[in-house]
Amino acid sequence: MTTAILMHELKTFVEQAVAHLQIGKDDKVPAVHLGYLPIKRVPDPQSPPVSKQSSSEDPYILIRPLEGEDEQSLGLAKVLIILGCYDETEQGYLDLLNMIEDVKQAILRAGLIGSGMYEIAEDKKMKWFIYGDDSWPEWIGYLETYWTMPGIQREVNLDG
Repeated sequence: MTTAILMHELKTFVEQAVAHLQIGKDDKVPAVHLGYLPIKRVPDPQSPPVSKQSSSEDPYILIRPLEGEDEQSLGLAKVLIILGCYDETEQGYLDLLNMIEDVKQAILRAGLIGSGMYEIAEDKKMKWFIYGDDSWPEWIGYLETYWTMPGIQREVNLDG
């Protein structure tokens, strides 16, 4: 349950960190989702066609837990932050870099989220990378983070 709470806290934190961004030709603020992009619905045949840009979830940020370790006193969660945008020019690459940089700097500046319950792990490096294969015109990057969290409190039933 603690990791699930971390995901919600991180989503709120990232939304605030990127609220000022204006990405793409439509100057949109990135949409932040937990796990995966929302399921796309089949368009109504009666509705007019829309362009790829206006119908997609671009720009977006996904917050996805990958793995964790727990001890009695402390937990550790590896969380991947996936960032993406769409642009048919090289501006998309720069928009992606700006999104990565803004999220990374906000996390490093704060250090703690969720009323201090979750802390960026100081003994782990925060890594980022950009998907290098030919993904044009969709630009995708990743930010790998590690978070420490409270351990499990042992409950002892003394009444039998």
